[in-house]
Amino acid sequence: MAESEIEAFNALHRLLAATSSEAVTAADEAAAQVFLSSARSAAPVTSEQNPGHPPGQLRESVSIVRSNKTKMLSSMQGNVSQRIFVGPTKRQGYYGYFVEQGWTATGPKRRERPATNTTHAQHGVTGGHKIAGHPWFDPAIQAAQPTASQAAEAAFDQKLQELDSRS
Repeated sequence: MAESEIEAFNALHRLLAATSSEAVTAADEAAAQVFLSSARSAAPVTSEQNPGHPPGQLRESVSIVRSNKTKMLSSMQGNVSQRIFVGPTKRQGYYGYFVEQGWTATGPKRRERPATNTTHAQHGVTGGHKIAGHPWFDPAIQAAQPTASQAAEAAFDQKLQELDSRS
């Protein structure tokens, strides 16, 4: 009698683990799609032809990346085995960070240095000027948060109903 109860409990445990995993994955996918469309629509597109970055390259480079790397997951709370990132890819969209945060443009670089050994101290232009950032990614993600939460809840509920109807 006790052995059959343990087997039934183990079967229930396996079913719940599989169900929750599938439902959470569906919710993650739904939320990621909302974030993806929001970030793509907010990505700036230049009208001028740039040899390194053709118009629309940043928008096209925004994608969904799934990661199982433990370093990225260690900062998250709970039992997490996968994390989904939405953002520009490094190869084509790395400059999206600089558009978002701004940068210091290079210029003449003579800086004041103290004299060493037999050389003399040098004074000159310190070069460069600050280019202001134009936030596009963070505001898009923040604005999409409520919609993504609703999409995740709907996908989770739908997946649970689908799994319930199977059994």
